[in-house]
This record gives sequence, structure tokens and C-alpha cells, in this order.
Amino acid sequence: MSSYIIQNHMGTKKIYDEKDNWDKFWKERSQKPLGLLITWVRARFITKALSSYISSNTEKGILIEAGCGSGEVSLQVAKKRGDQVILIDKSSDAIAIAKQMAGKYQVNATLLQCDIIELSKNVSPSPQNIVYNIGVVEHFDDCSVILKEMARVSGHSAIAIVPEKSLFWIIFIWLSRLMRLVPDDFVVYIYNENSFRKVIESAGMQILWAKRIRIFGVIPYLGMCFTLKSTCVK
Repeated sequence: MSSYIIQNHMGTKKIYDEKDNWDKFWKERSQKPLGLLITWVRARFITKALSSYISSNTEKGILIEAGCGSGEVSLQVAKKRGDQVILIDKSSDAIAIAKQMAGKYQVNATLLQCDIIELSKNVSPSPQNIVYNIGVVEHFDDCSVILKEMARVSGHSAIAIVPEKSLFWIIFIWLSRLMRLVPDDFVVYIYNENSFRKVIESAGMQILWAKRIRIFGVIPYLGMCFTLKSTCVK
């Protein structure tokens, strides 16, 4: 269990244990009425759009969701086209939810509870690997290690999908904090395309493409596909 020093949205540094915060996050989602409503809306509408995005931009292979949460996006893709699935999360609560979801979708998924900064120690690289995550990297003050680990394990390229800077996400994050749906020290960095490009390129990655998702026309996500540059240490 690791502790991190991070800079929060007010510019002050705090120390917190990342695993504890993710466990708290999933407990809040599963216990509070608003959290349950958000979970229902996400499962009913948002997850479907995100799984279509992954299906449209990848070919059948081994789906590796690094920071899987419920794992529903991977499970929906695998149910449709028969991919192998590896779901990875540091939170034991998330892994428990993902296990339930795998049973619901009748997909034989491999579940790994580990830190995604040690992804390459737990998953072997393969040309068939499709490594991605959704709504993960924006919660880290320095996500360069995560991006490199994703690229090392992927067969060719990795995909990171983040909420794109917009009024919707600013209000949503504010309400989540106000309603105590996230821990006080839960960090969220909101990126636009230029700032997200800089983060990925600063980590030593080469960007292959950037594609947006618009759910209901008002919920914006930004996905970027990247790979290790030849100068990166593999």
C-alpha cells in the first residue's frame, strides 16, 4: 500500500493513500442514493457509448483495462466480439464489483488486484494486448509512469480516455465533492486536447491519434492512442 504526496485543486500539498481513496470512492458509489443513480445512468447509457468507442477503434484481442472499476466497458466489448479480458484495479472493492459484472455478462475475465504503476510486472507483453483505461490518468499528479507501463504491455499502442474540459465536467466534479461522493483528497485534473497531448508527449510517448466521444451531445470524453518512442527505455 503506497502513499503519495499530491497537489490538490487548491494548490496545497496533501498526503493520502491512493488505495484507501479508491476504496472509499466505490463504497460511496454503492451506498449513497445519488451514487447509485450515477452508477445506473453510467451503466445504462455512458458505458454503452464507451464500449462502442473501444470496439470501433480496436480489433479483437486481449482487452486489458488498467484501472477497470466495474469493468463493464471491457465486458460489453468481449461479450460482443469474443475478446479475452484482463481487468486490473488496485481497489479491492472495484475488483469485487468487476467480478460480479463478469458473472452478469457471462465473460470469463481474469481479475488482477495490483497497482497499475507495476502493470508490466503482472502482465506479459503480447502483440494481442489492447491496453486502455477510462477516467484514470486524470486522478494522478504525475501519470507518466502509468502511461509508460500501459505502452510497455500493449502489443502496439495504448489508449487513455479522459473527461474533456467542459462546463459539464466542472459542474459534475463540483457536485460530486459537495455531495460527498468522492473523498476530500480525490484529485481530478481536467484536460483539453492540447494539455493532454503535452502530458502524453512529456511522458516520452508518441501520439498516434486523438478521437473524441460526445454522449448525449453534452458529456465529452477525449481519447488518445499512444506508443513508446524509439528513445524510450523498454
